[in-house]
Amino acid sequence: MTSIDGLRDEHRRIEAMLSALDAVAERLDRDEAAPAFVEELIEFFRLFADARHHAKEEQRLFPLLAGGDSSYGVIDALRHHHDLGRMLVGEMRQALTHLRAGDPAAARTFAASARSYTHLLRVHIDIEEHEVFAEAGRTLTATDERTLLEAFEGLDTTPAALQQVARWERLAEQVRATSVRG
Repeated sequence: MTSIDGLRDEHRRIEAMLSALDAVAERLDRDEAAPAFVEELIEFFRLFADARHHAKEEQRLFPLLAGGDSSYGVIDALRHHHDLGRMLVGEMRQALTHLRAGDPAAARTFAASARSYTHLLRVHIDIEEHEVFAEAGRTLTATDERTLLEAFEGLDTTPAALQQVARWERLAEQVRATSVRG
């Protein structure tokens, strides 16, 4: 498996969780209760999608593709998407706290932030899949590939890290397999 194959696999997990988040937003718009797993869903996006997946891109892949040019347009846009995503996850976390405290308006706030986040990440993934990964296939050398694989594998060396990754992967697979609808 190449480094890009690994990132694509992570995209599939993220997309499954985006579908689950859309279902949560629909449920909240119908004034139904947020499902118990919504906190875990937010943590998936915070810890798996951002702290792990986006970190791989920002710290390893993007610098290789930009070749030291920090103004490479697509990369700048994708970094901006990551920042916007962090902000939206923060909004969802805050709205969920207010919702759990009994603020009924927080349901709509959560749903709006969730929809913005799912739209953003779907556009983001599409750009990466069709532009960035294609560029990586054209420009990364065998040495670059080895460097990326070693760096990605180096993230998951402790038992705690391996356990956490396995937990997020299981959750994403369960959501994908059962087509969770809230």
